[in-house]
Amino acid sequence: LAGRGHRRVLLGLQHMLIPFLPASNLFFVVGVTVGERLLYPSTVGLAIVIASFGQHIDRHSLRAASRPAFMRWPIILGFALMLAYTYGCALRVGQWASSEALYAADAAAWPRSVKTRHQLGTVYHAQGRHEEALRHYEASLGILDDNALTDHCVAQIYIETGRYSEALTRFEKIMGGHGVGFSAFNLWMLYVDYGFTLVALTRFEEAVPALEYGLQRNTAVPHGLNAMGFARASLHQLQEAQDAFAKGLEYDPDNGIIWNNLAVVWMVAGALQQAAQGLEKALVLEPDHPSFVHNALLLRHAAQHAGELSGRPKLELFFSRAT
Repeated sequence: LAGRGHRRVLLGLQHMLIPFLPASNLFFVVGVTVGERLLYPSTVGLAIVIASFGQHIDRHSLRAASRPAFMRWPIILGFALMLAYTYGCALRVGQWASSEALYAADAAAWPRSVKTRHQLGTVYHAQGRHEEALRHYEASLGILDDNALTDHCVAQIYIETGRYSEALTRFEKIMGGHGVGFSAFNLWMLYVDYGFTLVALTRFEEAVPALEYGLQRNTAVPHGLNAMGFARASLHQLQEAQDAFAKGLEYDPDNGIIWNNLAVVWMVAGALQQAAQGLEKALVLEPDHPSFVHNALLLRHAAQHAGELSGRPKLELFFSRAT
């Protein structure tokens, strides 16, 4: 080709074929991410070949200007194709205006895409549109049921909406599966949320090992540390509970719930002065929280009656969704 003066065509074919061979997975598997990027130069090569072909037709038409107009149909079709691609490009660029528009368009065009339905679910989940998110998560699982990451997202919605028994059912399904979607970098959030659910269901002894495993992999999870402190306090392990709440405050020092829970541990331990300081910080952050007010009244009564508590202090949980 180069010897016949078609160097541009040869250049285009090189760009097409050389990257396409590894992207085709014929000789070895390169994976989706690498394969997708290898197709970019292949597309450029195809564009070069088409441009060279169009230039050849244009030169041929100029030499044969006396030929009938219908002989120029390749140029007309080329322009029509370019207009169609321009319209399609403009439409697609508009869909990139937001994640919702992008994934909604993809889901409409390809409703049986596991990844697309999951991603659209995450968009609605982040917006607090739980029922719509659940619909797309379940649609994704309807295509590929053994997808632990999608089941975890469903469990998170159940946690956020207080449906802890349903969340536990999802976690049990995940633990009995192949863990698709989880690896070393994100396994912590599965175990932290699983342990959190067990705490919410007052299954404290079962919750502690799950929380310990998750927090060993990633300690910077305030809601997990709070749940650990909650479980330890409920098991009357006050020193361990204090340590967990204190560690939670290292990562989230303005969290009123953790301050309240730490104050509860101090109240039960008889350290009323420290409890007063903890409750003061909690009430500054959330002055109308009913549990904080309840505990403050208990503390005042205890201070007036030689440390005797007239009721049971209230611990609180909170959940922050990890993605």
